[in-house]
Amino acid sequence: MYEALERLTAQWVEAGGGRIGVKALFEQLRWLAPDLAHGEPFQLNNNFTSRYACLLCARHPEWRDVFELRRLRGGGSGRRQSTLDARHQVK
Repeated sequence: MYEALERLTAQWVEAGGGRIGVKALFEQLRWLAPDLAHGEPFQLNNNFTSRYACLLCARHPEWRDVFELRRLRGGGSGRRQSTLDARHQVK
């Protein structure tokens, strides 16, 4: 999932796209889901879109101007570091 989102972002940037919402990229992934899933269940949870944007920017600092990042609501004073699990899903 993360790799597909990363590829879409790279394509957007390489095509000269400016700012884009990570939710727009999520919708593009949903459209492509049959090709990406390879017969496995495929779901995208909108609750994690902001974390994916943060992770993309952390791994690709040159993309910081592509996404507008905001502080997460609730849960303490700082931003929790987003990581990927074994299935490449944000946790």
